[in-house]
Parts: sequence; structure tokens; C-alpha cells
Amino acid sequence: MKSRLTAAVASTTLLIAWTASASLASAGGVCAPHTVVVDRLAAAYGEKPKLRGTTKSDYTVEVFSSKDFATWTLTVRAEGGPTCLIASGRGRDRLDDHLAAHS
Repeated sequence: MKSRLTAAVASTTLLIAWTASASLASAGGVCAPHTVVVDRLAAAYGEKPKLRGTTKSDYTVEVFSSKDFATWTLTVRAEGGPTCLIASGRGRDRLDDHLAAHS
């Protein structure tokens, strides 16, 4: 049950990121070369890449976070393209704790 829900959440996140990336790129969203994004997130928020996945369409989705996920940023990029910021926030909920309480 836990693995199916985790997979569903991951799939939904990737779908949202893929859809948002197309919108951001066409609307002139917040995009920059990958190395610039990595350097700026590290310098401004102490965030480092924590999770990375690739969609069927070869988009790379990354979650950056500071220590203990105090802040986080979700990015997406096409192969050879710029990295676009999709979402950012503060704090997090551990799904495994939530799932354990509701199983």
C-alpha cells in the first residue's frame, strides 16, 4: 500500500512538473542554465539536489532542499535545455509517518 501511494504521488508530481515546464518555457518563466540554478539555490538557501527522476519524455525533475527540508525547490529541465523553477516552499510532511497513522 505504501509503495503504491508513494508511486502515485511521484507520478503525479512528475506530471505536474512536465505540464508546468511546457507552460513556463512558453511563458518566459523562471529558467536558467542548470549550473546557475544549482549555484544560486546553494548560495541563497543552502539547498542541494536531494531527489532526481526522469520522465518518459526525457525531462529531468529535481527536488532541492536545505538541511532537514527547511526549504525546498522543485525544478524541471529538458535534455540540453534550461532548468525551470516549478515550485518552492518551506517545511515538509513525511509521507511514511502519515501513511503509518492511516493504515
